[in-house]
Amino acid sequence: MDLNANGVKVSTGSLETFLTNGVTFGIPEDMPTGDIITERSYFDIHPSYELASEERYLQNAAYLLLVEDTVRGLKVGAPVEYRGLVIGKVLAINIELSSHKGLLENSYDIPILIGIQPGRVGRTDDEEGLNFVYQQIDQWVEQGLMVTLKIGNILTGSLFVDLQHYDNEPVAKNLQIDNLKVIPFRAGEFSQITDKVSSILDTLNDLKLQTLSNNANDMLLQVSESATSLQSASENVDKLLNSVEQQKMTQNINNTLKNLDLLLQTYSKDSRTNQEINRTMKDLQRTMKDLQPLLLQLNNTPNSLIFTGSRPSDVIPRAKQSTSKGTN
Repeated sequence: MDLNANGVKVSTGSLETFLTNGVTFGIPEDMPTGDIITERSYFDIHPSYELASEERYLQNAAYLLLVEDTVRGLKVGAPVEYRGLVIGKVLAINIELSSHKGLLENSYDIPILIGIQPGRVGRTDDEEGLNFVYQQIDQWVEQGLMVTLKIGNILTGSLFVDLQHYDNEPVAKNLQIDNLKVIPFRAGEFSQITDKVSSILDTLNDLKLQTLSNNANDMLLQVSESATSLQSASENVDKLLNSVEQQKMTQNINNTLKNLDLLLQTYSKDSRTNQEINRTMKDLQRTMKDLQPLLLQLNNTPNSLIFTGSRPSDVIPRAKQSTSKGTN
């Protein structure tokens, strides 16, 4: 089982080798077939096929990294990648340099030695390939090439070295320390996020939170008191409006009662209006009496108003005559 920046990998051989042990011989990919072996040939035994394949890259263009972040999770042999492709590996961590006095000095940058292998970038694994890598990396450093540490495996926390071009970063000059060329280091995204969070927390710690809390409590108390006062004022306004409405209604009722009283006084027994009404009624009765003969005449002789003449005498009814029987 292997836990590294590439993940978790479990490798097992055949059942026979698992029970009795054994050695596998083979030729790594993309390697030419060697000479035929002779007697007393010696072979190096590697723990895995991947480690055996690593041995075919003999040349390493060594570069120095001065890491400001933690290197916990970074191991010797961790991959060095460029845009997601493995181009080398970590050769050593915290190497000794003449310019570094010790780990406990202020602003100590951890020196890490990496190797970029010409055979991994499609060049010959010889001095010519090394020279090409050095020239190319030097040119890229002047164009903004920088190195960061990234997490390759979240479960194990393994780190790997990543090379990228950054346009917004200041261009660094080619620097050498103890005859080792330096690739500028840039803090990784996780470290930048951690720094920003720490800065925010420091800012919050610098704030007088207790004072702000007290001020906020005072403000909330004042708001509560203002709300209570506003509610009381609203109730008073409601009472005032109700009182005004009641007064207005009472005044209307009083005016109505006054008008009714005036009307009753107008039609009272001793009032002038009542007297005029009585006088009018008497005149009306008198007039009706005067008109009674005329109405009687019209009732008897309807044309008396058109034909004027003597009035016929009244008919006197006769008495009933009695009859007597005589004797001859």
